[in-house]
Amino acid sequence: MEDFEFLKTVQVSNNIAMVSNYSSHKLNIPYNGYFIVASNYTHLIEHIKIAAKKFNWNPEARFLIVVKLLQDFHLKHVFNTLLEKHVHNTVIIDGSSEGYLYSYNPFANYRCGKHYDEITSYGKCSESHTLNLYPYKYVTGLRNCTLNVFVPHWPPYTIVPDNRNKTWNALSYGIEIYFLHLIGKRLGFTLNITLAEDKYESFSTVSLDMEAVGHLKMLQDNQIDIALGGLVLVPSRAAAFKYVYDLLPYDDELKFVVKKAHLVSLTTNPAREPQILTETDILRHKLKPCFSEITRNYYQESSQLTDIDNGTIPECNTIPGSIQKTRDEHQELLTCITDILDQYFAENFELTVVNIHSHEDDLLKTIHSTTNFALITRIPTQRMLIPNIGYLISSEDVVDFLEHFHYLTQERTWNPHARFLIVIKLLEKLHLQLIFNELLIRRVHNVIIVNGTEHAHLYTYNPYENYACGFYYKGVTHYGQCSTTTDNLYPNKLATGLKNCNFRALLAHRPPNSIDPTKINYKKTLLGIEEYVITILSELEHFTVTFNYSFDGDSYSRVAPNMTAIGHMALLQNKEFDIAFGGLLISTSRADGFSYLHGHYDYANELLFVVKKASLVPTWKYIYLEFQPMVWVLLLIAMIIYSIILIILLDSKDKTKVVLRLLENLILHGRDLRSRLSVVSVKCILITWVMSTYLINTFYQSSLFSLTIYPSSEYQISNEGDLIKYDVQPCMAPIIRDYIVNEMDPNSKEVYSRVEGCQNSTESLRTILSSTENYYTFVARITYLFNKPDYMSTWGEPLIYRFQKPFIKYLYGYFFHKGFPITQSLQVNTLRLRENGLTDKISNEHYHQQRLKNKKRFTEKPPTANLVVPWGLLITGFIISTVVFVVELLIKHSKGVKRVILRFK
Repeated sequence: MEDFEFLKTVQVSNNIAMVSNYSSHKLNIPYNGYFIVASNYTHLIEHIKIAAKKFNWNPEARFLIVVKLLQDFHLKHVFNTLLEKHVHNTVIIDGSSEGYLYSYNPFANYRCGKHYDEITSYGKCSESHTLNLYPYKYVTGLRNCTLNVFVPHWPPYTIVPDNRNKTWNALSYGIEIYFLHLIGKRLGFTLNITLAEDKYESFSTVSLDMEAVGHLKMLQDNQIDIALGGLVLVPSRAAAFKYVYDLLPYDDELKFVVKKAHLVSLTTNPAREPQILTETDILRHKLKPCFSEITRNYYQESSQLTDIDNGTIPECNTIPGSIQKTRDEHQELLTCITDILDQYFAENFELTVVNIHSHEDDLLKTIHSTTNFALITRIPTQRMLIPNIGYLISSEDVVDFLEHFHYLTQERTWNPHARFLIVIKLLEKLHLQLIFNELLIRRVHNVIIVNGTEHAHLYTYNPYENYACGFYYKGVTHYGQCSTTTDNLYPNKLATGLKNCNFRALLAHRPPNSIDPTKINYKKTLLGIEEYVITILSELEHFTVTFNYSFDGDSYSRVAPNMTAIGHMALLQNKEFDIAFGGLLISTSRADGFSYLHGHYDYANELLFVVKKASLVPTWKYIYLEFQPMVWVLLLIAMIIYSIILIILLDSKDKTKVVLRLLENLILHGRDLRSRLSVVSVKCILITWVMSTYLINTFYQSSLFSLTIYPSSEYQISNEGDLIKYDVQPCMAPIIRDYIVNEMDPNSKEVYSRVEGCQNSTESLRTILSSTENYYTFVARITYLFNKPDYMSTWGEPLIYRFQKPFIKYLYGYFFHKGFPITQSLQVNTLRLRENGLTDKISNEHYHQQRLKNKKRFTEKPPTANLVVPWGLLITGFIISTVVFVVELLIKHSKGVKRVILRFK
């Protein structure tokens, strides 16, 4: 209070228990309402910030604030401060003689307490008795609000999923997010989730001044609205924040966990050592606590014990903060190195120690004894599969270093992005340029070089300074002696990003991924899909790209076990080009040998099985395709049985005549059969036969009519089993064959042998269509869709068929030399291009252009009529009947001649 007259007046005229206090004084009495008097608005803002640091601060109380010197333009500053401290029920009185009243409502018009539209003026204090100065401001609740939520990794309460791009599913983010999502549906608010970058355990503490650290600090800074993640309710948090509980009130607890007792022997009784079961057992066996950081901090705050500070509770998961002193003559050097490791490498917990003819055994001993690093000791020529997170390299001199350093780059786990600490015992300043030239060639940028003397001078370089883009450096940076330097030894050297850089891109003509405009005869040439993507990225990241279409896109560039590229991708390693793309598949060896960028076409490409589409069945086959073979057999058996019965009943000497008469009935040609036996029995048999033959003919002719209108196709090969069953041979483009042999199955080289006419994907498709033999090939899905109109008939019907199940799925990528600074924004923008539909847009434009190009040659299929005439059978019958007729004429003629001769005689 700055004016005791206010205090006297209020105390006399109101029956209220008042606590008079300065904002800087701390009291343990809870505040139910605030009456604040300030001389000016700056003092008011200052003291509100101080009052907010008290544990009994109550922003939900009603505030009556009197400011003596208050101008209209001061109000916004005051209300902004009140909004920051979440004070909503407040009235400000202008301390002038007029006494104007002001308030604000940050919940009006669904503002959700985050900002306000206007300042409300109630007029003069003497005229505002009829107004409600403290109305209920939460009328709309949290409807239409978006609450920012920070999600740390604390399963099962909150989970940071491995795949952050997957479809939204509240349950996949943990129990608390799921329940909060349900509450949001009920109350009408939505969640804006921010995922923690690292999956680590942390305990957000609150100081006596109510200042939080960790992600609770984000809550106080208004960066987020809700903090969760298995947060334990402790007194300091309860005093500093509003909280909601009862989600799992009786389902969680801290349990004692100890190692299970060892098995002594199966023949002894008991078979195991005594199991520690109670707290008494812990004291009796003198077990030491091994707490994680979050458990230790909670234990300290909840139990109010300080024994954690005197060493009785040892830390189990932190790097020691100090280095044990030794009496070695290289103490200053060792201290320098261990200090650097402790400060800049501690977050990795793993360190690769490379010894190049160095005799510094004390260095390894000191690191091992004074730090908690998991050390990976090796020599340069030794190949290892363990990932390298940080490098400590010690060498006797510069010559040894330059001769052996390149061996490290020839392994799969080589990591030029890691931090390097290089100690060279015999180092002259004139040798520094040789070392940094080698490091520049190997794209090592986060590096500190220490000379192995007692003074331990530190050197580095920055090939990204002044927009050098990693191509060169202007000078060597000298940090001075290790013991005196205070600089950040591993700063972010990519401060300017990729601005003003020009990168040389190597690509081939492989439409629609990359298109050489000199090889396309379109009136309007579109950029290839990957050219389009890299062009947009260059605009966003402010760099330029020069395209070069010089390499053969039909050859596969592989990476040898020593990480040396064979083929056109070797140009990246030789620094002739900076980027290679154009339908390049991401394989394991390429991912190990290069840096790569992907995401522009993920999850949308695959290798498809493609075969020739089955042709129509020849017309002459329709004659017997009407019935299954079994039906024809049954029909023949019925014919034989009826023939035998009629031959017996008719007692005919000419049995062939009976069979032929029945056959005439079968084709609906009537005949008269005479018998000397019972006419009734013969008629019954014949009537049954005639009815059967009529039904058979009716069904046959209707099926034949259907086949003539809707022609049938041969059997379509449609799966991998059919390929084996019908012995279909592969017709593989060399690039796909080499990819399968080198990256997937080395034993399949004989299976996918070279076939003439299969030099690329389009040629393979033409060979499949033109060859009389059965072939299949693998075609990329994007290539198939692009070239699909080219492999259609003039009526627009497809001539090739793809299996529904693909051979494999794969990713396309942009490849850079290993160590290229692929920034986070570059990767994020690449993903956004796909998510926003721009990649699909340019793809569909290419497909549409191909359809327009082929549209002119497509014509409407004319109606056709299939006249099924068994010409072979007809001609054969005609020849036989003609021969028989001629023979009969000759026989008759010879008999007539004989009669004439006899009569003459």
